[in-house]
Amino acid sequence: MQLDPAALCQIEIAVTDVARALAFYGGAFGWRPVPAEIHEYVVLEVPPGCPYGLALVPRGAGAGQGGGVVPYFAAEDAEAVARRAEESPAG
Repeated sequence: MQLDPAALCQIEIAVTDVARALAFYGGAFGWRPVPAEIHEYVVLEVPPGCPYGLALVPRGAGAGQGGGVVPYFAAEDAEAVARRAEESPAG
């Protein structure tokens, strides 16, 4: 079973300064926040037909808490995918 890259359904962008990130992503890409309350996440508007969601996730400035991107993929058997990832030589 192969995980289909087209199954991408959500992208989280970890940021240390939400206001600065909103200014950057809004100015550079036109990604604006939408009114949504999901913990500390800032959900961004995506164009019609976009197959995935975007969110900014606030992170502290400490070690291991910097910026980064986390993609989420839909999978029929998430446990099998996680098991393969754990068993992978690079995992």
